[in-house]
Amino acid sequence: MVYRVEVSTDYYSDWFSTEEAYQDLLKSYREKYSQASQCDYISYPYDSVSGWEIKAIYQNKYHLFTYFKAEGGEICIIVKADSADKAFIQITYEDFANRDLNKSETKASALDDI
Repeated sequence: MVYRVEVSTDYYSDWFSTEEAYQDLLKSYREKYSQASQCDYISYPYDSVSGWEIKAIYQNKYHLFTYFKAEGGEICIIVKADSADKAFIQITYEDFANRDLNKSETKASALDDI
């Protein structure tokens, strides 16, 4: 049973193209879904990350993601980085009913093994 699907974009090597793609995705999703929340969080040693966004994301010092409410679940669009100069955008679709069923089946299976 599938309860979550993750897809990723190709890599971006500069922040301008990464942010532009992220904003384009948000615009598209806002047309169809209700935005649940958005996070744009920067932590030490950065006060702002102008020019250093991908490096900050890679160092886990900058987080940029948005959640949308979908029928029966949610969608998350998040900017991630595999290195200090390679970012990508990940889109996750999660179905709540199938997620809960998976949890209960996994728990039942674990209890059967005891």
